[in-house]
Amino acid sequence: MDNSVFQFILAFLVPVILSIIITPGVIKLAHLIGAIDEPDERKVHKKLTPRLGGVAIYLSISISVLFAFFLFDSHGRDLSQYYERIMLVGAALTMVMFLGIWDDVKPLKPGVKFGVQFIIASLVYFAGVKISSVMNPLNPYVINVQFIDYPLTVIWIIGITNAINLIDGLDGLASGVSTIACVSIFSVSALTGEIGNAYIALILAGALVGFLRYNFNPAKIFLGDSGSLLLGFLLAVLSIQSSNKVSTGFSILFPILVLGLPITDTLIAMLRRFLGTFLDKTEAKSPLKRKLHKMFLPDKSHIHHQLLSRGLTHRNTVLTLYFISAFFALSAFSITMLDSTNKAIVAILLTTLILYAGIKKLRYREIDVLHNGIFLPLYERFWINKVIYKYLFDLLFISLSFTASFLIIQWVNPTNISSSNFQLALISCSVIQFLVLWAVGLYRERYKSMGLGNALKIAKYVVYASAATLPVMVLFFDYGSAFLIPFTILNFYMLLTLILGFRISYQALKYLFFRTSVGESKVLIYGANASCQMLIDQILSYDRPVYNILGIIDDNPDLEGSSFNGFSVFGGHWKLNRLFNSHNFDMILMTNCEVKPEVMKRLFSFSKKNNVPILKFNLDFHEVSDTNFTIEELLLNSEQMIYTN
Repeated sequence: MDNSVFQFILAFLVPVILSIIITPGVIKLAHLIGAIDEPDERKVHKKLTPRLGGVAIYLSISISVLFAFFLFDSHGRDLSQYYERIMLVGAALTMVMFLGIWDDVKPLKPGVKFGVQFIIASLVYFAGVKISSVMNPLNPYVINVQFIDYPLTVIWIIGITNAINLIDGLDGLASGVSTIACVSIFSVSALTGEIGNAYIALILAGALVGFLRYNFNPAKIFLGDSGSLLLGFLLAVLSIQSSNKVSTGFSILFPILVLGLPITDTLIAMLRRFLGTFLDKTEAKSPLKRKLHKMFLPDKSHIHHQLLSRGLTHRNTVLTLYFISAFFALSAFSITMLDSTNKAIVAILLTTLILYAGIKKLRYREIDVLHNGIFLPLYERFWINKVIYKYLFDLLFISLSFTASFLIIQWVNPTNISSSNFQLALISCSVIQFLVLWAVGLYRERYKSMGLGNALKIAKYVVYASAATLPVMVLFFDYGSAFLIPFTILNFYMLLTLILGFRISYQALKYLFFRTSVGESKVLIYGANASCQMLIDQILSYDRPVYNILGIIDDNPDLEGSSFNGFSVFGGHWKLNRLFNSHNFDMILMTNCEVKPEVMKRLFSFSKKNNVPILKFNLDFHEVSDTNFTIEELLLNSEQMIYTN
């Protein structure tokens, strides 16, 4: 067996054995000093459990590193040349461990913990562990970031340290995820010649494997802050070192992907807590400082909590997250080892799509901005009711469409046009297009309830604006017809897409919000016809969800299984009993439609049997000039669009 392979095996097995031997003693120590985790409403475990696991891991690592340093002569110089750095990082590691022990015994305030972590991260930076350059994905040269390497390094170390702490919510979760990350870091470090880093990663992996014997469900000991902070700190440092010699342009992604699970969980937690303040009526109008403070308050909605709420057992949740972490680690290894930029980009896109699909499956309402209605008040406040924002957005859209059209035409049919010429054309044509849109009346239109007529008007206005730039382009910039004709057509379509798309986005968001919101009553609509469309529009025009439309029933067999305005047509009235058992709806809204007498009898029979009222949406013209209605009665009747039949 090759000597280096034998040494790597020893580097892994020694901490495994040490961790298995040391951990029972640490369990006893935790009971003696009162480092016990008590169950509460935010935690999953149900019994008192020691939480001093970091001490066992720290001792296993320390003894194993000393063993490796003095025993492995062939690689001794790889460690000795970093002796000063090892001592400083070791001191920082010890400080992290004691900070965690203090928090395990007597919980610290967040400000104190972050302050000490800042000092420790700074110590590591001055020891020489820093993010000072990153590879440029577009060429073989590095991008020097030394002017911001201090904040980058400190933010990375503090962020990863606390990210591991956040996912430490289930037995064996943080330990197992960290083990997988260590294996990936070891693999890349060994292949790129970072032998010292490879040894440390392997030693940490061994200590965690031994510790998992006592930490996996049902756990006899928890990592505690002494363990989770220790793991986060070490992984942050190791990930920086492991990416230093990776030659691929995507080396910057290696530490991000290898720690993808804790990073994703942390970012999602902060984002949903912040957005959640806008959805909470008690917090919606609170100052920004309070909203930002809420981002850092603990809760019970992390990724592992969501999986548990979906019906997974404790063990299955942990194993699922192990698999996800292994996927991230494999992606990190693949992307950094690929020698082709195109292949790396494909791998990145695939990883991103899978990550997006996974986050969607978690069903976080706070971050589902298309369905939670969070943008609706912003539209009301900053766009619908204030013309100045319409001006600003349209100026941006005009500039974007002009620039994009210009670049596309240049790419397809290159012409010798200087940058100064383009800039002058962009400014002058943007001003002209904006003035034309203003002059023809675009900003006199109201778009809160926009229909086809509004869309056609906007298309006509954009035709005028696009045509108005033609004389300027010909007379002042001397562009030929081979450029102008395709440019004008492309500019028209892009500008129309942006201006029209932005104006209908309010209706689109409101529709999605009402589709997924829980109204006061769950309803079925009877009759898929023009009145049904009007009824749906009437319901969606309310400021808040009143009716939760489950779908539509119609006796026309050809419509069954189809969709009407985005809502499913379940079938005829004979499906009512089955639909009621599966959806338990509150009422039926009937539109203006011809209903046979025997069908009406069945509907009334169903209504009486299940106590489900039937309301009819009526839209008829009645002559009122020759009647004796009072003005008050007329107004009341005109507003009461839905009434009991």
